[in-house]
Amino acid sequence: MGTRRDVSSYASGPSYYSVHETNQAAAYLYPNDADEKERLEFQHKLLKDVLHGRNYLAPFSKARPPKKVLDVGTGTGTWAIEMGDEFPSAEIVGVDLSPIQAELVPPNVHFFIDDWYAAMQSQACLWFSWVGNLG
Repeated sequence: MGTRRDVSSYASGPSYYSVHETNQAAAYLYPNDADEKERLEFQHKLLKDVLHGRNYLAPFSKARPPKKVLDVGTGTGTWAIEMGDEFPSAEIVGVDLSPIQAELVPPNVHFFIDDWYAAMQSQACLWFSWVGNLG
Protein backbone atom coordinates (compact mmCIF):
# COMPACT_ATOMS: atom_id res chain seq x y z
CA MET A 1 0.00 0.00 0.00
CA GLY A 2 1.71 3.15 -1.18
CA THR A 3 1.41 6.53 0.43
CA ARG A 4 1.53 9.84 -1.40
CA ARG A 5 2.48 12.87 0.65
CA ASP A 6 1.44 16.33 -0.49
CA VAL A 7 2.21 19.76 0.82
CA SER A 8 -0.56 21.95 -0.52
CA SER A 9 0.44 25.58 -0.69
CA TYR A 10 -1.70 28.52 -1.50
CA ALA A 11 -0.61 31.59 -3.46
CA SER A 12 -0.35 34.04 -0.57
CA GLY A 13 -1.25 31.86 2.39
CA PRO A 14 0.11 29.11 4.59
CA SER A 15 0.71 25.51 3.52
CA TYR A 16 -1.31 22.57 4.79
CA TYR A 17 -0.16 18.98 4.87
CA SER A 18 -2.05 15.83 3.96
CA VAL A 19 -1.38 12.13 3.48
CA HIS A 20 -3.51 10.24 0.99
CA GLU A 21 -4.01 6.50 1.40
CA THR A 22 -5.90 4.23 -0.93
CA ASN A 23 -9.60 5.06 -0.38
CA GLN A 24 -8.67 7.29 2.57
CA ALA A 25 -7.48 10.85 3.02
CA ALA A 26 -6.06 12.31 6.19
CA ALA A 27 -5.43 16.02 6.47
CA TYR A 28 -3.77 18.25 9.05
CA LEU A 29 -6.23 21.02 9.81
CA TYR A 30 -3.73 23.74 10.70
CA PRO A 31 -0.95 25.32 8.63
CA ASN A 32 2.48 23.80 9.16
CA ASP A 33 4.27 27.10 9.73
CA ALA A 34 6.30 28.75 12.51
CA ASP A 35 3.17 29.91 14.37
CA GLU A 36 1.83 26.35 14.41
CA LYS A 37 5.12 25.00 15.74
CA GLU A 38 5.02 27.63 18.49
CA ARG A 39 1.42 26.67 19.34
CA LEU A 40 2.35 22.98 19.54
CA GLU A 41 5.36 23.74 21.76
CA PHE A 42 3.10 25.81 24.05
CA GLN A 43 0.63 22.89 24.28
CA HIS A 44 3.50 20.56 25.20
CA LYS A 45 4.73 22.91 27.93
CA LEU A 46 1.21 23.42 29.26
CA LEU A 47 0.51 19.68 29.46
CA LYS A 48 3.87 19.06 31.09
CA ASP A 49 3.08 21.75 33.67
CA VAL A 50 -0.25 20.04 34.41
CA LEU A 51 1.68 16.77 34.91
CA HIS A 52 4.08 18.51 37.35
CA GLY A 53 7.07 18.39 35.00
CA ARG A 54 6.51 14.83 33.83
CA ASN A 55 5.79 13.58 30.31
CA TYR A 56 3.65 10.62 31.39
CA LEU A 57 1.80 9.08 34.32
CA ALA A 58 2.61 5.46 33.43
CA PRO A 59 4.66 3.55 36.03
CA PHE A 60 7.98 3.77 34.18
CA SER A 61 11.35 4.18 35.88
CA LYS A 62 15.04 3.86 35.04
CA ALA A 63 14.83 0.29 36.40
CA ARG A 64 11.63 -0.46 34.44
CA PRO A 65 11.71 1.61 31.26
CA PRO A 66 9.24 1.18 28.43
CA LYS A 67 10.45 -0.96 25.53
CA LYS A 68 8.52 0.73 22.74
CA VAL A 69 6.77 4.10 22.73
CA LEU A 70 4.51 5.41 19.98
CA ASP A 71 3.77 9.15 19.84
CA VAL A 72 0.64 9.55 17.72
CA GLY A 73 0.37 13.03 16.26
CA THR A 74 3.95 13.82 17.30
CA GLY A 75 3.84 17.40 15.98
CA THR A 76 7.24 18.98 16.57
CA GLY A 77 8.47 15.76 18.18
CA THR A 78 9.45 17.39 21.47
CA TRP A 79 7.64 14.79 23.60
CA ALA A 80 9.23 11.90 21.69
CA ILE A 81 12.68 13.47 21.94
CA GLU A 82 12.32 14.02 25.69
CA MET A 83 11.15 10.42 26.13
CA GLY A 84 14.12 9.23 24.05
CA ASP A 85 16.51 11.19 26.26
CA GLU A 86 14.91 9.85 29.45
CA PHE A 87 14.74 6.23 28.23
CA PRO A 88 17.69 5.59 25.88
CA SER A 89 17.01 1.84 25.78
CA ALA A 90 13.44 2.35 24.52
CA GLU A 91 12.45 2.52 20.85
CA ILE A 92 10.55 5.79 20.38
CA VAL A 93 8.50 6.32 17.21
CA GLY A 94 6.66 9.53 16.35
CA VAL A 95 4.03 9.56 13.60
CA ASP A 96 2.49 12.71 12.15
CA LEU A 97 0.98 14.02 8.94
CA SER A 98 3.12 17.15 8.95
CA PRO A 99 6.94 17.09 8.51
CA ILE A 100 7.82 19.63 11.22
CA GLN A 101 9.96 17.49 13.54
CA ALA A 102 13.52 18.29 14.57
CA GLU A 103 16.28 16.64 12.58
CA LEU A 104 18.72 16.30 15.49
CA VAL A 105 17.23 13.57 17.70
CA PRO A 106 18.48 10.83 20.04
CA PRO A 107 19.48 7.62 18.22
CA ASN A 108 16.49 5.74 19.64
CA VAL A 109 13.92 8.25 18.26
CA HIS A 110 12.47 7.88 14.76
CA PHE A 111 9.84 9.99 13.01
CA PHE A 112 7.53 8.86 10.22
CA ILE A 113 5.34 11.11 8.13
CA ASP A 114 2.22 9.04 7.66
CA ASP A 115 -1.38 8.50 8.70
CA TRP A 116 -1.17 7.07 12.24
CA TYR A 117 -4.22 4.87 11.74
CA ALA A 118 -2.62 3.13 8.77
CA ALA A 119 0.66 2.84 10.70
CA MET A 120 -1.11 1.21 13.68
CA GLN A 121 -2.73 -1.40 11.47
CA SER A 122 0.73 -2.71 10.58
CA GLN A 123 1.95 -3.02 14.20
CA ALA A 124 1.58 -6.48 15.70
CA CYS A 125 3.11 -5.73 19.11
CA LEU A 126 2.02 -3.72 22.12
CA TRP A 127 3.38 -0.19 22.41
CA PHE A 128 2.96 2.49 25.05
CA SER A 129 1.06 5.04 22.97
CA TRP A 130 0.74 8.76 23.59
CA VAL A 131 -2.07 10.60 21.89
CA GLY A 132 -1.89 14.17 23.10
CA ASN A 133 -3.84 17.13 21.80
CA LEU A 134 -5.40 15.42 18.80
CA GLY A 135 -8.70 16.80 17.72
